[in-house]
Amino acid sequence: AKQKLEKIPTHEVTKMLLLKKLSLADIAKERGMTVGTIVSHLEQLCAEKKIVPARDLEHISRGNEKTVMNIHAVIEKVGADRLKPIFDHFVGRIPYDTIRLARLLFEK
Repeated sequence: AKQKLEKIPTHEVTKMLLLKKLSLADIAKERGMTVGTIVSHLEQLCAEKKIVPARDLEHISRGNEKTVMNIHAVIEKVGADRLKPIFDHFVGRIPYDTIRLARLLFEK
């Protein structure tokens, strides 16, 4: 009889790759998913307190600190509940996935 492997939740698989310091694009490629799906996994992992954004997402935001700071300044003004006002503030120049990532790094 074949042993049934316990299925690992999909966001947990993403977490393992994240902790290996893979980029978002590499995690998405490895998993055969979109970057947006991977960002959803990161949002879920943060919500479940399974990752610490400042520590575990640092390698992903590296090089984009200025963009993240700009997004955080807008979040201070309009809040983080809805993405559209933030997206509109930047006239669509910053993709939703980038805003979602920056939101994870926002210290309330």
